[in-house]
Amino acid sequence: MEKTQSGVARFRTLTESAHAGVLGSDDEGSVRYCSARAASLFGYSDDDVIGAKIADLIATDGLTEPATDTPRDLKAVGQRADGSTFPIDLTVVSVKAGATGLLIWVVRERSGVDVDLEDPLTLLPNRRFCVQRVRERLEHTSLNQGGFALLVIALGGIDDFNRRAGRAAGDAVLVETASRLRHSVPSADLIGRLDGAEFCVVAADGSGSPELESLARTLAESLSFPFETGGESFVGTPKIGISLAPIDGSTADALFQSALTALDRAKHDVASTCFHSEEVSGRLNRRRELQEAIRAGLDTDQFSLDFLPVVDLATGGVIGAEALLRWRHPERGQIAPLDFIPLAEETGLMLPLGTWVLREALRCAKRWNASGRTMRVSVNVTSRQLNSPAFIRQLTAAISASGCRPEWLELEMTESIVMAQAATVQMILSEVRAAGVRTALDDFGTGYSSMAYLKSIPVDVIKIDRSFVDGIPHDNADSSIVRAIVAFALCTGREVRAEGVTSLEQARWLHAEGCDAAQGFFFSKPIPASEFDAWLAAYEAEAVVEEP
Repeated sequence: MEKTQSGVARFRTLTESAHAGVLGSDDEGSVRYCSARAASLFGYSDDDVIGAKIADLIATDGLTEPATDTPRDLKAVGQRADGSTFPIDLTVVSVKAGATGLLIWVVRERSGVDVDLEDPLTLLPNRRFCVQRVRERLEHTSLNQGGFALLVIALGGIDDFNRRAGRAAGDAVLVETASRLRHSVPSADLIGRLDGAEFCVVAADGSGSPELESLARTLAESLSFPFETGGESFVGTPKIGISLAPIDGSTADALFQSALTALDRAKHDVASTCFHSEEVSGRLNRRRELQEAIRAGLDTDQFSLDFLPVVDLATGGVIGAEALLRWRHPERGQIAPLDFIPLAEETGLMLPLGTWVLREALRCAKRWNASGRTMRVSVNVTSRQLNSPAFIRQLTAAISASGCRPEWLELEMTESIVMAQAATVQMILSEVRAAGVRTALDDFGTGYSSMAYLKSIPVDVIKIDRSFVDGIPHDNADSSIVRAIVAFALCTGREVRAEGVTSLEQARWLHAEGCDAAQGFFFSKPIPASEFDAWLAAYEAEAVVEEP
């Protein structure tokens, strides 16, 4: 399963590339997928390419062995619809998802790169070509066609490795570096070798956005793994300097100089990446500081849980609670979840945070149920957690270690996560339910999912988003939407729970319409875990069914 998910992820990355053409062929060599960029490269419309033979589009003598799930780089010749040919760089990889297999062809036009413009060792464009291409991009930028980023990457430690292992071993490392760069950023406008162990990447993002930072992190990570060559092992220290066009330079020379200045700062910094722009560097530094603070917070017990009670609308009794992550920083005070959870998700820190939340929530659930109550605890899970190969194993291990029964736990995920990764999520949720854990679909109605698809998703509870609950029972549109959601849930055998209930009137209306449970400030605001047991003991069930 892990390899299948990896293949699907790689296929998605390749097909989303805006500057490389992507073709997918079946076992018979017929084209089954064609990106818009690929159709443009070969001079066809998308529909004209589907069903064509890949051999009629691409000629290469390099693919003498069957393709595998390890990408292979080749030189090839493409043939356009008008019969003309053009040189291309080709990456070929086999992708399998279940019983379906595709051979993926990532095609990049070589744009007239000749011997004088090509690095003879790595076969990447050389410095002269890179400067020329950046100059051309700047001309387009001046015509309001958007900015871009220039990343200069240096692989530290290669000189010492050359002295220790020899020049041939060092050259092999540089060739492998070029290959890793290609595979890490297939959508890059340009990847070239400048000199020695310095490379450059041009990316279509001139804003210094988190996506650009993520791209730089991907590059650095890809070059941090050991290089093995001729019995020797080399672990480099990648550093990256980034300049943004046109704000960091209106000429190619100025833009390269800005990137090199940023690279020099990175070489003297703990971080692997520096931007030339002080504003962008400051923003990046603040994000890094927050990342380190999250790590430190996990080590020093700065995180805690609040619980939002879930109430049975038929009895008014508390039947569960949703765990909500809170962070109180010793210097900054309470940090809002929206200020740190998206960053934790983006950087992978949500995995240890999510594990902590799960264990702590189960510990509380064990205590509640040991006191004679029957209560579930709901835990929100993110996309990063669901995609972790170890998720199911860690989930079952946490339940076993806590002494909880699996049905005391409920996992919530948003509708948007379910729809963004439909096939993967459906498989994972099936495993979750097989382990005895309940599942809930959060924020229902805010995504763009189809009822036909949702009826097949293995979830036990549908949660109506608070944006629809706000207007009931007086807003006709909100009331009609809520009735439709309740009807859908009941028809498909799911429980239905409303979020954001703020009045007794809303609670009674929801119960009359068939809603099973609710949560919201009418019942209680989120309660710190340390106070929740006392709140439970003092709580008196509201009679939400009968009028006073």
